[in-house]
Amino acid sequence: MTQLNGQCTCGEIRFETARPLLRAYCHCEICKSYHNRDFADFTVFRARDFRECSTGSVSYKAYKQPPLLRRGHCDSCAAPILEKANIPGLPRLMLIPSRWIIEHEGLPEPSFHMFYNLRRADATDGLPKANGYLASQLKFAVHLLPALRR
Repeated sequence: MTQLNGQCTCGEIRFETARPLLRAYCHCEICKSYHNRDFADFTVFRARDFRECSTGSVSYKAYKQPPLLRRGHCDSCAAPILEKANIPGLPRLMLIPSRWIIEHEGLPEPSFHMFYNLRRADATDGLPKANGYLASQLKFAVHLLPALRR
């Protein structure tokens, strides 16, 4: 099993993880605000495959109710570093901004775009694009469920 390492901008938050489940792009307003970017490039891992190995601290916030996803910022540099997903019926998940993974070559290629109707610019990568809440959540589930069975 390949170990992937990551850290925030200042290096106060460091982590190790393995076995990425999927990678995607999200164009929703919350992700754009949280990441301070035109879209989020995130990778999903099982929480059991994740280990924080730093002395820094992360402050978490739920941006939407119910709080299925809590998004964390490094308390030192304010980088959006870790997201914890607690979706009923599924194992606990970690969503990590792909840019913080040091061994970027160990990440899967992105699979799709979510909330593409909220994009700031058109994507020309040829990936499938889901528009709206239901289609985006369905696209996420369609890619996540088979990955969880591996």
